[in-house]
Amino acid sequence: MVAQAAAIITSSSHLLFSTSRSLSRPSPSQLCVFDSKTLVSYPNSTNTYKKKRSGDGLKCMAVSTASDAKTKKSTFEIQTLTGWLLKQEQAGVIDAELTIVISSISMACKQIASLVQRASISNLTGVQGAVNIQGEDQKKLDVVSNEVFSSCLRSSGRTGIIASEEEDVPVAVEESYSGNYIVVFDPLDGSSNIDAAVSTGSIFGIYSPNDECLADIGDDSTLDQTEQRCIVNVCQPGNNLLVAGYCMYSSSVIFVLTIGKGVFSFSLDPMYGEFVLTQENIQIPKAGKIYSFNEGNYQMWDDKLKKYIDDLKDPGPSGKPYSARYIGSLVGDFHRTLLYGGIYGYPRDKKSKNGKLRLLYECAPMSFIVEQAGGKGSDGHQRVLDITPTEIHQRVPLYIGSVEEVEKLENKITSFHTGAGPVMSKPEDSSNTKWAHKSNKVIVSPRMNHNHTIGGGRKISENPVAHRHPTITTMFEAIPTSSSQITFSTSRSSIISHLFPIKNRSHHIRQSLGRRFASGIRCKAVEITAAESGIKEEKRRKGRYALENLTTWLLKQEQAGNIDAELTVVLSGISMACKQIASLLQRSSIINLTGVQGTTNIQGEDQKKLDVISNELFCNCLRSSGRTAIIVSEEEDVPVAVEETYSGNYIVVFDPIDGSANIDTALTTGSVFGIYGPDEQCLFNIDDDSTLDEARQRCIINACQPGRNLLAAGYCLYSSSVVFTISIGKGVFAFTLDPTFGEFVLTHEDIKIPKTGKIYSFNEGNYDLWDGKLQSYLGYLRQPGPPNGKPYSGRYIGCLVGEIHRMLLYGGVYGNPKNKNSKNGNLRLLYECAPMSYLVEQAGGKATDGHRRILDIKPEQIHQRTPIFIGSPDEVDILQQYLA
Repeated sequence: MVAQAAAIITSSSHLLFSTSRSLSRPSPSQLCVFDSKTLVSYPNSTNTYKKKRSGDGLKCMAVSTASDAKTKKSTFEIQTLTGWLLKQEQAGVIDAELTIVISSISMACKQIASLVQRASISNLTGVQGAVNIQGEDQKKLDVVSNEVFSSCLRSSGRTGIIASEEEDVPVAVEESYSGNYIVVFDPLDGSSNIDAAVSTGSIFGIYSPNDECLADIGDDSTLDQTEQRCIVNVCQPGNNLLVAGYCMYSSSVIFVLTIGKGVFSFSLDPMYGEFVLTQENIQIPKAGKIYSFNEGNYQMWDDKLKKYIDDLKDPGPSGKPYSARYIGSLVGDFHRTLLYGGIYGYPRDKKSKNGKLRLLYECAPMSFIVEQAGGKGSDGHQRVLDITPTEIHQRVPLYIGSVEEVEKLENKITSFHTGAGPVMSKPEDSSNTKWAHKSNKVIVSPRMNHNHTIGGGRKISENPVAHRHPTITTMFEAIPTSSSQITFSTSRSSIISHLFPIKNRSHHIRQSLGRRFASGIRCKAVEITAAESGIKEEKRRKGRYALENLTTWLLKQEQAGNIDAELTVVLSGISMACKQIASLLQRSSIINLTGVQGTTNIQGEDQKKLDVISNELFCNCLRSSGRTAIIVSEEEDVPVAVEETYSGNYIVVFDPIDGSANIDTALTTGSVFGIYGPDEQCLFNIDDDSTLDEARQRCIINACQPGRNLLAAGYCLYSSSVVFTISIGKGVFAFTLDPTFGEFVLTHEDIKIPKTGKIYSFNEGNYDLWDGKLQSYLGYLRQPGPPNGKPYSGRYIGCLVGEIHRMLLYGGVYGNPKNKNSKNGNLRLLYECAPMSYLVEQAGGKATDGHRRILDIKPEQIHQRTPIFIGSPDEVDILQQYLA
């Protein structure tokens, strides 16, 4: 541990590793010194390696024979997506046109990842104010992401037809001059997670070129026939897919791809903006112990499906049932299933006769991927790839994952109705549809009152280059698709406040109420109010582009007397550790930080590599602050007295990586911390061995304080955005990491949890191990109730930080109860339950062990566990009534 940590310099936000990071024992022919910048090697004409410098940090000098070079890859060779695609082209697996289409999609994914990362800062959270063809409320990023995808595909010049979740009908691309591939996509899957910064993704599939959709621009009589041909050409079974993939926006950005020759995964390296190959020829396990279903809909399912789910929860001879996970993002749930095995399902129910997932651009691409990885995708009775869509937005049930798990489900529900079920209503009367055509391509576009169209269409009277939504166009002129660097004008943080509103009109037509901005985009900046300081002061207007960052916010709290200078330094040290951990997580699969460490902690849990390194990062940052007397960590057996302390003497408790089981799948993780007041009693003379035992006892006693004594608590969420949430006893504030200048920016002031909420978070795989009273409570949540007949929705990420962050914003209840196998639950009181309970109470919520307030419980042991139920006050009250 020491050797690993010694290579991480905490005095800087840059992480420096020794060569032992990737080479357990360097050979004489591989002598390198490098920093965290890109690792590359440069071959010369004789296949040996010359000495070169990359940026400021990489110096490599290797001596090898030509024969060695032919048989061994360079230690520092990195395979990018671009290089991999070119190799596939050279091997004749794909053609040059398809290479360009896939590269364009990866470019769109980079841009969306950047937008998602800064969504809270750029005012891209919340709803758009419009609905799509399926009647779903569109988020702002739904609309923007669709435009990013469409623009990148148009600019490739190789796409003939585009079909998107956000477009009513397929769009023929007038910019195509070769290739004419058919691309189907969901630009932002799981968009309900955007505001909570939980994992989201993009899904795509590519079909063969087809010229039958072309029309004679002088023959208006052929337009209706052309429209039909466009739809028919897009509505192909998944068997015809040439390529499918997805991009997951989470703690890492992962691009997963198949071209029909296995499944490959690439991680975005933020150091130089390229997707790097990290997993080759992925094979899904034949079986797995994780299932992903929204069990909030349990009461609306068929009895045979209910029986299947109940059987998964039976502990059996091993005493361990299946574990439940449901993020609410197909991409996130599927990615975990692909790596760990198990099953994901979105079945039909009484309200959704065909389920909710779309066959063409969600189910078919994912089924193609899972079959290439040795898994199975089914609607319960037939292979998903064999189903030919009859409509663009047709829905089907989906069960996908490990072969044995899917077949087990199919056997359970064999006699369930096998028909396709009712199909969606057809688009409304085409009399409101006008055709525009150019360059032998046909574009369908609804009539617009303001001479605007969407989806690539334009009215005949318009200028050909002015066919996009004017305000969106202005924004995307600032995002060049020819580069992975996304450039905004100086008003980038406030553009979106003027991009929309967009009004919902009949036929789901989106109409802009915005205006076209001159080049340079000048917008009125959103004013950020100062945090409450307890001192009345005259309100003053901030600069148009002022951003309140964590450092300035802490200084203002110090000036207002809410915290002292010592605590300011401690909190800054913690935020520095969080930035470093976020950076490691982003590149974990690239720099070989996935997998287990080979050790266990005091609780007997296997430690991940990043558990150990993150713990050392936290400890080093706290030691270097000079203000911490005692450190208590999940990864340390006993409290640690800090000898470097010279003032402050704060007691800091923390879990350096919460949800570390998610690390290898790049799903949501986090860090949790709490800070107690200074205490002099734990200081001792390090040269006097006789005092060590007594001092250790004092350390333990001083650290074991009830949560009501906390001075500050918080967490850092590592997901599609990095969010640092904190309370110093004056409300709850959230800061989002802006990667453009490396600071946490204030995005959520004085957060108040809703009094009620319709989301519950429990691991329902343990249902049969729970008390009967708790089972009755879950039965209550699953019952469809007023006002709209919908039950509560089940979500379980497997990361306390992710669950609490979503709940703070949306409301609901989270529970980790005791059960027959865990008499006190699984969460630790001191450094998980108490800090989170402090935050939730500061936001107006409640936290209990079922009978007592969490903050009133005094720990008797450092790693003491407790049941916890936490969330909206009304929801926790209802639960306590059931448990009484």
